[in-house]
Amino acid sequence: SELDGYRYLVLTPDFNLIRGRLALGLGFPLRFETEDLISDGGSASFQLRAQDWDEITDLLRPLRYFTWGRKEDNFYVDVNRVHAATIGHGQLLRNFIPNLDIDEDRLYFSADAYGQYGGFEFLAGSLPLPQHFGVLGFIKPLSFFTEDKQLQSLSIGLSYVGDLNAPTQLDTVSHAITHE
Repeated sequence: SELDGYRYLVLTPDFNLIRGRLALGLGFPLRFETEDLISDGGSASFQLRAQDWDEITDLLRPLRYFTWGRKEDNFYVDVNRVHAATIGHGQLLRNFIPNLDIDEDRLYFSADAYGQYGGFEFLAGSLPLPQHFGVLGFIKPLSFFTEDKQLQSLSIGLSYVGDLNAPTQLDTVSHAITHE
């Protein structure tokens, strides 16, 4: 691959384990500089790309995903950087993919718990210092009064999604138009 005026040899050894409710994925993305395209004559150095491993969050880079259960199970936990995330039916957050920048590799945590009378969903990232978060809490009010499964499935909930890095106000620029 070519990046920042250099050519890189990309090696990504991956390990994936799926056993029942458990899914674990480890990966070691390694980019080695092979040629300097900018300088005359180019030279192969095979040095590991420093930008891939220069932040504390990069220590978590080998963990691609750890999942327990499935999204609609009574209990579900997912720590991942490869799957899209959705809160509830997706009105506020649907198919969010946190990794679009090659120099960043964000790890997100989500957990869901459901029971007969209600439940919640939670999302936070990127780890270890989350800046984005989402929560959904709901109750199933008719579950307290009936055994009918269809009536028990009615739920009422509240959801919130936030970004601590989002601007708090919009800067506007006005341009005066003069006529001559």
